[in-house]
Amino acid sequence: MPECPVCRNELAGGTCPYCASSARIQQAYLELSEIHGRGINVEAAIRLVGRARELLDEKDYVSADDFLEGARAQASEAEEAQGPIRKALDDADDDLWAFKRSGKDTHRLEQALKRAEKFLQDGDLEGACLLAKRIPAFIRELQGPAVALAGSAIPRYLSGCPSCSKHVMISWRKCPHCLAPLPGTPSKVRSEQVSKETG
Repeated sequence: MPECPVCRNELAGGTCPYCASSARIQQAYLELSEIHGRGINVEAAIRLVGRARELLDEKDYVSADDFLEGARAQASEAEEAQGPIRKALDDADDDLWAFKRSGKDTHRLEQALKRAEKFLQDGDLEGACLLAKRIPAFIRELQGPAVALAGSAIPRYLSGCPSCSKHVMISWRKCPHCLAPLPGTPSKVRSEQVSKETG
């Protein structure tokens, strides 16, 4: 029987099944590495490829190919499930750096991003998804108070505290964060907003 010049295994129909299977395994590792590089947890798929490698060493080429197909399916499912969460976290990370450059206190957003990343890496998609849904609220908090549009209701937040820049409600006379007195009285603020809307 003819031998493969590379691995010295028997050739089957002019090709070496060992080398062909080995090449498919290497290709699978490269694909998984690319997906992992985008922040998607593909550990389960990597374990399947490792098992395919073990089966290759046992010269069970059919089972090795089955495990490779399973690994590709697993990676595809992981990408589909984790992709939207990963995009939300990446977008929030971009916002985080913009807020840091502007000097805002980003501690809560940073902690939420770290926990979501940990959940994602541990395979806890439910925890990562819940945090990803809460992160926009932290971003809105850092963006500052809502601006009332003409014809809309009076915003819940008037502005930031002049002393600490935290959100303050319309009716507050002192900032609950730094205890600094807030400018304006509630009745004066409301009458100004009503006159802007009607005027």
